[in-house]
Amino acid sequence: MSENDNLSDETHVDQLGHASSRLGETFYADDDSSDASPLLFSPDHETFVRQGQDDQTPDESCTALDILSYLSAMEGSLRGVVDRYGDAPAYINEAIDNALASSVTTSDSWAIGIPPAERAARLLETIFVQFSDREQEILYRRYGDGHEETLESIGHAVGVTRERIRQILAGLDSTISESISRGPVANLLAAMRYHAYPVGTVKALSQKYPELERTLHGWEAPLWKILDVLDDRLSVEQGWVCFPSFGECQKKTTELLDDMTDKYGVVSFKEIQRISHVPEDDLTKWLEGCGAAVIGDHVVANPTTAVNRIQAALDIAGHPLSLDEIAHMWGIGQARSLANAAYSEDSIIRISKTKIALREWGLEEFISIRDFIGSRVGDESADLDDLISEGTTKFGVSASSIRSYASSGEFRLDDGIVSRRNDDIEPHRQPEDSRGLYWRKGRWQYLVTVNHDHMRGSGSGVPAGIALLLKLRLGQPRHIPSDDGDQSVTWNATGTTTGSIRRLLLAQGITEGERIWMDFGNGTYFRIEPAAPRASFLLEDEVSAEREELGDTPNPLHAGGVGLGPESRSITMVNLANYMGISHDEIAQRIDDLGGETGNTIDQACESLVAEYLGLSPDAPRRRIVARLRHRHDKDAIAMVEELWL
Repeated sequence: MSENDNLSDETHVDQLGHASSRLGETFYADDDSSDASPLLFSPDHETFVRQGQDDQTPDESCTALDILSYLSAMEGSLRGVVDRYGDAPAYINEAIDNALASSVTTSDSWAIGIPPAERAARLLETIFVQFSDREQEILYRRYGDGHEETLESIGHAVGVTRERIRQILAGLDSTISESISRGPVANLLAAMRYHAYPVGTVKALSQKYPELERTLHGWEAPLWKILDVLDDRLSVEQGWVCFPSFGECQKKTTELLDDMTDKYGVVSFKEIQRISHVPEDDLTKWLEGCGAAVIGDHVVANPTTAVNRIQAALDIAGHPLSLDEIAHMWGIGQARSLANAAYSEDSIIRISKTKIALREWGLEEFISIRDFIGSRVGDESADLDDLISEGTTKFGVSASSIRSYASSGEFRLDDGIVSRRNDDIEPHRQPEDSRGLYWRKGRWQYLVTVNHDHMRGSGSGVPAGIALLLKLRLGQPRHIPSDDGDQSVTWNATGTTTGSIRRLLLAQGITEGERIWMDFGNGTYFRIEPAAPRASFLLEDEVSAEREELGDTPNPLHAGGVGLGPESRSITMVNLANYMGISHDEIAQRIDDLGGETGNTIDQACESLVAEYLGLSPDAPRRRIVARLRHRHDKDAIAMVEELWL
């Protein structure tokens, strides 16, 4: 023992009193009146009786026995008391010696020599057998053997009503509670609280008190389960012993983590261990059960979003990481699932082509190769070799990419020196010459099939003609109002792009694989709307096999339409119209405008609509339509018109 353990008698008693009050209701009950005597086990008649006490102050021997009973519960056995309190006051040492030597024959000393959990188990077994057969069956069905039957089920079994069972149980619970409020069971519960508060495991407590796993006679359930159902101040759930309940302990743990973690929800695992008595493996399981995560030597509280995980991983590492490294830390299979969160969160920056960092670290942000070159060139010039050396080592970009950007767009390369162009650069691609743009509702709109990148929130490329249509300036984003915030459109050296449309797709319930129209509103307003589904190419025999019912609205895809016979070219014409996003309703309306189905009106209707969608007059000659498609490099559409007309 250390010097600090050589304490006076008064100090030991004070410490024991402090421990007793800290644990709440222990061997000494809240009622200190002289007529409240403890329940002790009597070996003579296997029952529990009240030991009579007079109104006199207990002598040192009685006090020592009381203290020993309390300490033996705390330490798990009387031997544990000896090991820890070997230099305790003389009267306590004397009581220990007497108890171990069995030289004292009082029931008090006999009880002290029995393991505390065994004394509690024997008390509960004795209490059980003192009840009537029907009461025992009710207790067994309600609390024993894992039954936990309902009141109605128990009532049916014993032949009384549900309400009567409730009344009987209330009386039994009251009797049991009074019997265990002091003495061995109260001591054991206090000891369990001492070792497990606010949370521990049945496994760990059973190692200290093996009798907790013993099945009690009559109850036919382990001691720990009976304690659980009889005492509302503790709860056993999923192998955890919690004070006062599983949910309350989880709540307190969450609150504790909120107080201990930094702004990214991270705290050292050792800091948690320092204030916890739970073994490391069990502590990890408990924290994870409370919604936290243990990453290496750190705990992350509530890592519910991709941003939380990225911030925490960087905070733990203390240096830049790649998305692959972060995904590995979290056991995530696909790093790309983190990309959108990483590049949309202001507290996180890219510091190279592959690595990200926390903005607060003050590192230089890498936005793009063009921005990197622009920052080094400034208003003067920069050596290409220097740009390549820095760009490849610091930002991880390739030398060929730096050369490409340094000699195009706003930059010019002369004899290895990169400088800015003096003349203004303007977009030159006309909307009518841009594949995917069609003249619809009085303006150019972009027909596109929704893909995975759209759905996950990535930006996407748009036809070059959009840059001229919106009068974009190189590298200067334009923000167009939409139903849900501004939509950004940017023209740079590598093409024209627009920001994420995910929010707009979700609002309309549009999914991957569907076609949509992107309407830039000539720069006044941005919106999307569903486009006609892409129909598979139709074979003539398949079309001829279809028949319309009498009275149906004529459908240009059905054989009932004039001109869809084997000698007609209407099938390919309808497919071309559908490819360009022209709906069947538009074709039907144009047929009506042409005077109904006479001759080859389906061909005429589709041909005029195709011309208009390409920005031509409805009666444009076919050679103009073919020329426009070739100028757009639209190979699929060219193949269809060549089948029709060439």
